[in-house]
Amino acid sequence: MDKLHFLNKNDGSNELIYNQEKKKLLQLLSTIDEKILNDAELKIIDNEKNQRSTFESFSELEIIYYYIHRKRHVKKGKGISEDTKKKYVGELLYFYHLIKQEKVMFQEDVAEYEDNVWRNLRKRHIRSLQEWLSNQNFAMATLARKLNILKSFLKWLYENDYIKETLHAEFLSTALDQEDVPDRELTYDEVMELLNYYQHHVLNHALLSLLATTGLRIAEVANAKWQDIEYDEQRQQYYLKVRVKGDKWRDTPIAPHIFQRVVAYRERRGLSVELGDEQGGNVFVTRNYKPYSANYMSQYVTIIMEETGLPFTKKKRYTPHFFRHFYASYLYNKKGVQVDDIQEALLHVDRRTTLRYLEKDLKREKDLKLTIGVEEF
Repeated sequence: MDKLHFLNKNDGSNELIYNQEKKKLLQLLSTIDEKILNDAELKIIDNEKNQRSTFESFSELEIIYYYIHRKRHVKKGKGISEDTKKKYVGELLYFYHLIKQEKVMFQEDVAEYEDNVWRNLRKRHIRSLQEWLSNQNFAMATLARKLNILKSFLKWLYENDYIKETLHAEFLSTALDQEDVPDRELTYDEVMELLNYYQHHVLNHALLSLLATTGLRIAEVANAKWQDIEYDEQRQQYYLKVRVKGDKWRDTPIAPHIFQRVVAYRERRGLSVELGDEQGGNVFVTRNYKPYSANYMSQYVTIIMEETGLPFTKKKRYTPHFFRHFYASYLYNKKGVQVDDIQEALLHVDRRTTLRYLEKDLKREKDLKLTIGVEEF
C-alpha cells in the first residue's frame, strides 16, 4: 500500500504543485486497485492473527481507501458506483486537508498527538469544525452532505476501533427545512425553449431531450452503453438498460422520436446506430470518441443552458438534476401518474424523496381544492 503517499503542503510549497498533488491523490483514492485491496486484506489478517486491532497499522490515507472500496455485498462487483465513490473521496479529502493544515494547533492541543489526522480528533474539534463550517458560504444542502459523509466515516472508524472517541455523536442535526431545499423547478415551457434553441445542434438536442424525457441522472446518461438499447416491437418503444444509484438496473423507456434524435447525433459523429452492436461504445462520446465523465457532462449541460441566454437561465444556475425534477413533475401534472409509480420510475428508495420532488405540485393541488369558486358566493 506504499502507493498511498502524499506531499504535504508547507510554507515553501508551490500552490500549483500542491493542487496538482491533491488531484492525483483524489484520482488514486477513487480508483480501485486489486493489489492495494489485497495488501489491505493481508494486513487485516496479520493484525487479527496477532490479536491486534483490525486496522491498527493502517495510515490515515489507507483507511480512507479501504473504507471506500471495501466489500459491501457478497456478490462480486455489487456496491456503490464509481461516481459515488469519487464524491465520497472528494469530501473526505476536503476534511483531511483542512485538518492537516492545522497540524501545529493539534500538536499543542492534543496530549497524545499522533501523526494521523483522524486519531488526533477530539469531540471539541468536531464541535469547532461544525461551527466553522456553518459560517462558510455553503448552501445548507451542501453542508448537510459534507457533514453526513464525515459523520458516517468517523462512526465506521469508531466501530472498527480505529479511533477511541464517539466523535460521530457530536454531530448536530442536518435535517433540511423547506427553505433549505434547493429550488430545482424547470417548467415545460422552459424545457421547450431549450429544445427549440438547440434543435439544429444534434448533440445538445439529443442530450437535453434524453434528460427531460427519461428522468435519468447525468451519471447514468454518461455511462449508458449503445448495446443496452433495445426495441420492444409489441409496445413500439425503445428501452435503455442502465445501472442506476444503489447498484440497481432500470429499463428506461425512450420514445421513438427521442431515440431518433440520439440516432441523428451518432450518425453525425460517425458512430454505429445498429441496435445491439457490442462495439457501439457509450451512447454519447466526445469528439475524440472517448466516454464523457459524469462530472464533465454535468458541467457541459450547465454551460450550454447558460449559453442560450434565455431569460430564465439568468435567474439561477441550472444543473442536469433539474431535468429529473421536471420529469417527475411532468409525469404527475401532465400524464396523471401516481406518486408511487413516479417513485418506482425514478427508483427512489424512500417515498419521501419523491414527495419532496413533487412538494410544490402537491401543495398547489391542495390549495386549488381549498379555493372558493366564484359561483359559490
